[in-house]
Amino acid sequence: MIKKYEVAVILLLCLTGVTGCINQTTIQPGTDNTIASGTVLLMNGTWSLIDAKRDAIFEPLISGTDITLVFSPDGSFSGSSGCNTYNGIWSVNGNSMKFSPIRMTKQVCESSSIMRAEKLYIPLLQETATYSVTEENLMLTGDSACTLVYTREV
Repeated sequence: MIKKYEVAVILLLCLTGVTGCINQTTIQPGTDNTIASGTVLLMNGTWSLIDAKRDAIFEPLISGTDITLVFSPDGSFSGSSGCNTYNGIWSVNGNSMKFSPIRMTKQVCESSSIMRAEKLYIPLLQETATYSVTEENLMLTGDSACTLVYTREV
């Protein structure tokens, strides 16, 4: 039997977003949702951004800037946007994908070009609507015709 204080703690966690209570299917390892979505298991691990496209124009990536995205089996994500680190919760429903509001450090970057790349990248990641994944590549597509293309880190 659940006690009143346990219900209060669960509600508090959901309201603060700690557990990722959102209207999509949050990835939970070993559940039917993960297995039913098939290729979602392929996403776990570290991915490096290799291309970014918005409105059919490819945005050049800054040479020497490592932008990464790491999916964890517990439904969390993290990464480096070139200078700062970020994290949050991810969810899928079919081939639709959603990221919780992205939390990010606020360091000042050495290079203004890295800061420009970071300011481009984070909004594109946040607006992700769909995904496709293979063993080597991950493509995230947003509502405003933006696409982020990653390759798996070995």
